[in-house]
Amino acid sequence: MAVNGWPVLLPVGVPLAATVLVGIALWLRGTRQWAGIAAWVITGLLACFNLLALASIGMFVVPVTAGLVVACASRSGRPKGPPNWRARRDSNPRPSDP
Repeated sequence: MAVNGWPVLLPVGVPLAATVLVGIALWLRGTRQWAGIAAWVITGLLACFNLLALASIGMFVVPVTAGLVVACASRSGRPKGPPNWRARRDSNPRPSDP
């Protein structure tokens, strides 16, 4: 901190904040329709940050961005909404007592 000062925390904290936000968005994707789109937008913004910061720390953040792209792409094919346990349970009712 003595060399670069406190302002260095902003560019270093951007990838961490983006990763946390994408993680929350992907976790909420089953219940919120906008969450998948938000995850992709945040990942795209981090990719733009990589291009702007490529000369300094951008090359160190590229693996984080690649991991977020893989996470967003792998969650894209999942069905929306939580599993419907009640419908599955009610589809096989108990036989009625005689």
